[in-house]
Amino acid sequence: PDTKWQIDARYSQATELDDLQAEHTFKSLVLGANYHLNKKTSVTVNYEFRDYEAKNFSTSGCPAAACGPNNNLIGVDDRVGIQVTAIY
Repeated sequence: PDTKWQIDARYSQATELDDLQAEHTFKSLVLGANYHLNKKTSVTVNYEFRDYEAKNFSTSGCPAAACGPNNNLIGVDDRVGIQVTAIY
């Protein structure tokens, strides 16, 4: 196609340490668009929906330092990425 625009989507899921107490799952959905200014320059914008879970750890009734991986993931949220690519 003769267009300067591209759209993309990507879904991924990873589970580490399966069936152990430290098992954790990461899920990600990325939606993005690329705009090609010319043959050697493009701008990419992505929005990533992220979800993390350590299902064998509970955060209720424990001090913050003892809550395991879920306590570390509290501040993790979705993110936006912007990239400019220039080929010399």
